[in-house]
Amino acid sequence: MLRRVSLRAAFPVLDRRAYLNAGTCGPLPRGAVEAAQAELEHGLLEGRAMAHFERAQALRARLRESYAAGSARPPPTSRS
Repeated sequence: MLRRVSLRAAFPVLDRRAYLNAGTCGPLPRGAVEAAQAELEHGLLEGRAMAHFERAQALRARLRESYAAGSARPPPTSRS
């Protein structure tokens, strides 16, 4: 029950609305918005040159590892 409550808290809009679909335009979790804002701010202040793309590649690798950990499957290998 606690996990469901904490998961629901990650979606502030659910305090006011119910989403009954599984489409791509569902509610945004607070963490996703905060991460996107942080990356936009980083791009604004640091620019979007080679370091930006290297950072994005590293973040994608972390994301794959996180998904793999959640699914109990090994992360896919890079296509480099």
